[in-house]
Amino acid sequence: MQRSDRRSFLKFLGAGATVTALQESIRLALALPANTRTRSIKDVEHVIILMQENRSFDHYYGTLSGVRGFGDPRAMRLPNGQPVWRQPYGKDVLLPFRPASDNLGLSFIGDTPHDWNSTHRAWNQGRWDEWVAHKTPSTMIHFNRTDIPFHYAMADAFTICDSYHCSVMGPTYPNRNYMFTGWTGNDGKGYGPQLDTNDMVCDWHTLPERLEHGGLSWKIYQDVGSGLTAANNWGDDPNHYIGNSANNTLLRFVNYQNATMQSPLARKARTGTNIAVSGTLFDDLQKDVTNGTLPQVSWLMCPNAYDEHPNWPANYGAWFISRIIETLTSNPDIWGRTALFITYDENDGFFDHVMPPTPPTHPMQGQSNISLEHEIFPGNATHDAGPYGLGPRVPMLVISPWSKGGWVNSEVFDHTSLIRFIERRFGDEHPTLMETQITPWRRAICGDLTSAFDFTNPNTILPALPSTKSYAPQDQKTHPNSNITLPRHQAMPIQEPGIRRARPLPYDLHVTAGIDNSDKEISLVFINTGKAAAVFHVRDITDNTQPRSYSVQPGSTLADRWTTKHGHYDIDIHGPNGFFRSFSGYMHHDYGKTSISTENDPKRGICILTFHSPFTHLKIENGYTGHVTDYAPTPAPVRIEVDTRHTSGWYDLILRNKHHHHIRWHIAGHIETGSNSTTDPAIGRYSK
Repeated sequence: MQRSDRRSFLKFLGAGATVTALQESIRLALALPANTRTRSIKDVEHVIILMQENRSFDHYYGTLSGVRGFGDPRAMRLPNGQPVWRQPYGKDVLLPFRPASDNLGLSFIGDTPHDWNSTHRAWNQGRWDEWVAHKTPSTMIHFNRTDIPFHYAMADAFTICDSYHCSVMGPTYPNRNYMFTGWTGNDGKGYGPQLDTNDMVCDWHTLPERLEHGGLSWKIYQDVGSGLTAANNWGDDPNHYIGNSANNTLLRFVNYQNATMQSPLARKARTGTNIAVSGTLFDDLQKDVTNGTLPQVSWLMCPNAYDEHPNWPANYGAWFISRIIETLTSNPDIWGRTALFITYDENDGFFDHVMPPTPPTHPMQGQSNISLEHEIFPGNATHDAGPYGLGPRVPMLVISPWSKGGWVNSEVFDHTSLIRFIERRFGDEHPTLMETQITPWRRAICGDLTSAFDFTNPNTILPALPSTKSYAPQDQKTHPNSNITLPRHQAMPIQEPGIRRARPLPYDLHVTAGIDNSDKEISLVFINTGKAAAVFHVRDITDNTQPRSYSVQPGSTLADRWTTKHGHYDIDIHGPNGFFRSFSGYMHHDYGKTSISTENDPKRGICILTFHSPFTHLKIENGYTGHVTDYAPTPAPVRIEVDTRHTSGWYDLILRNKHHHHIRWHIAGHIETGSNSTTDPAIGRYSK
């Protein structure tokens, strides 16, 4: 560490743990207005990406109010019928837990297995029930606001995405390849696919090369450490406070390794600060911000000590991020034209409760009317067969003048969404920028991050950011892992109460269910009338066969059937943004045929439920109001309108038969109107 950075750390350390204090320069700068020249994405002139390391969404933000975290009212069930939180641990179960620590955010918590095989085995063909077995008990560790207050304050101040996934069920390099190139060599050419964090040299084209060809400016901000060469592991320095932690995976590509120092690839990707000799980590960035020469697209890399990779403390990363924000806001004109994306390459081995969207790997695992080309890895001698992704959720914070105000965005994203945002901003002027390596399935399922912004009327209200002065490293040493003791008495973490403002999403999804009691068969039709493709994840709790997934294009449907065993059915269906259907009961030939379907009327904020049932009495309970309505059978289908205007478009209906208590149908979700709304009011309500 260079001396001036060292003095800065000591100064911050000596300031004490005043986490509620605000850094005056940041508070003043963040109050500056956004560029609104066009009131469109064209107002973004600088895109900056900071990809940190190895944290899952629940691990960091499971207790944050309003997001789909530990208080998820409709969390997935495991094959044994238990809630997803109760992960098998030998003959017992292990719940998410916060280790006992006086200062967890500055503790050196070790990492967990996060390779391709262990992650696919935790996924377990969609059962999601092998986390502890393949990731160790530390997989269930989580933080809360008191541990990482700066991370939570960023979510309070800007926009957090709670359905952003890493791209690959695997480690760092494949996921960073998706960020830089749109895939990890999935076609098997150019030495691909890269599935491990190893010394493999890659040979397919990259986004920076497209930017260069299109005449767009770009740069990698990093420290060179002992040298950005193969002999020095491309910046992964033994001194973890310098270098780039080898996270600039462009340097694993042959074109960058062979580039002469006068070439654009070398000048923009193989240079950086040299704080072992002089200066600070932020000098190059500060120079470009001050001089107004910030590139149109740039990526930030930091030394290992600050990238939040376990066992490095989370709050070392908070210090680094706060300095980045401070640097960018030192020039108000630059800040008003900049979008900063902060995310994490993968989840390490830390648990997240949301099943990621995945394509079906064979016909028994579902269907897709979207091409699955290059999305399924066939397996080899060392790597299990399975989908490349999506992987578990990781945090994504959208830091910009157009995303202020503590918003939540629940559209499905992954690392290719970062490329898609750059395409949306610059692609009309530079058609060659379109990344052909992003697969059709990934383009359809994952959004482009534009829904996280309000370019028309940027919010100018900004909560305070707490100080990171007490988070600076106390020394320049590598520390052993902190001791982790499992709790003697387990309890679910409590999620903060409250709702947050939510951005509009492109989804309008439905499922029509037909229950044929004579043939003991259930038919499901998956309907997508929205603007984006979606994955329906289906779990048959009565049968331990693998779950199924259905990838449905906008304006289309898919259908499938389930034959029940012993007449008992118990099927759950999950989709984006809390979409949920559940049908359970027992078949009886006297029941005849039953059908149930929904449609939405966004203009009136009405969910329309249509069912045809021979049951003598049907009761419908509104999960938000508690109101129960009785319905008698009629020869014609019954049509019920549910007003969701008082719940910001959210509906939650449980249908029961008055005389047959085993029959229970559950219908929940959100009606999108194209306008802002709020997060699910039920989140956190059942957190206990």
